[in-house]
Amino acid sequence: MSLEVRIQAAKTLGDIGNPMAVKALLTALDDENWQMRQCVVHALGEIEDPAAVDALIAALKDEDWHVRSQAADALGQIQDSRAAAALGDALKDENTKVRSEVIQALGDIEDRSAIKPLSVALKDRDWQIRKQSAWALGEIDDRSAVDALGAAVTDVNREVRKTVVWALGEIDDPRAIAPLTKSLQDSDWEIRKKAAWALGEIQDPSTIQALSGILKDENREVRKTAARALGEIDDYRAVQPLMVLLNDEDWEIRKMSTWALGEIRDPAATQALSKTLKDPNVEVRKAGICALAELKDRTTVPALIEALKDEDWDIRVTAAYALGEIGDQRALKPLTAALKDVNAGVRKTAARAIGELRWRD
Repeated sequence: MSLEVRIQAAKTLGDIGNPMAVKALLTALDDENWQMRQCVVHALGEIEDPAAVDALIAALKDEDWHVRSQAADALGQIQDSRAAAALGDALKDENTKVRSEVIQALGDIEDRSAIKPLSVALKDRDWQIRKQSAWALGEIDDRSAVDALGAAVTDVNREVRKTVVWALGEIDDPRAIAPLTKSLQDSDWEIRKKAAWALGEIQDPSTIQALSGILKDENREVRKTAARALGEIDDYRAVQPLMVLLNDEDWEIRKMSTWALGEIRDPAATQALSKTLKDPNVEVRKAGICALAELKDRTTVPALIEALKDEDWDIRVTAAYALGEIGDQRALKPLTAALKDVNAGVRKTAARAIGELRWRD
């Protein structure tokens, strides 16, 4: 049988994907031609039968790097933890392509036994391998990787640093606070943004000072992400710096800061949030109303009543909802007037709010 026919047969069996073909494919792994062996390994990966794992592990030591690379890919598709140790050993392969496929497989399998070899790979000479190793450690999501990842936040390559910071955010361990705080000062704004996000994931109040410091960052995305992180942490000490951001020139940052203050729900922000109802941007005004609804402070009722007259119907709907949440009887008359609003959504929400007020009376 010619090579071309054998290869086509292997491809066809892989496309069919029937586990009954595994036995026949395994016998072809000894073929003298590396292209045939590669096709067989690919087919076994497509079938995804755990019965092929041992043979694929053996193929990680094939004399041809194409076959070794394909074997790693196939094991990643099958995702059997039995392959983790062998894949970890294969990270020492001299071929970069093989190491790359091995890391991908380890990230797909997500077995913690791979943490040690992946941590070593964070120091690989190839930056793409270092980046991929950081990704895999983030996928595995085990706290034992924090120290190795923390040491890599100063990698010379920005893509590596960015992925390392992402991985630390995924793992979500307080021990990552120190390296992530260092990353807030990175020269690359994307890394500063990612570090702010990661600290928001960890939600430790000890990071408030560092996050508040980058609310003045020159990059809008960094400022916005820092504001969101402070909202996630939900600590009153972030109120003052967030209130300053309510005057930011960028409406998206004003909106995010408003949302964050609503999450914190500190009465100290009431007056500043009330002013957002006059913001020129409708999204900021809406966020301000939602934040005031969270605070449930009766001193905000006059401002919310005024918002029932806003030119934007969505603002009027949100204001009616907020007044229902606060439950102050002063809102009964203006809500009754809102029953004649030209927008059906406003009328419906006003009616519901009136029901809330009467129920509480």
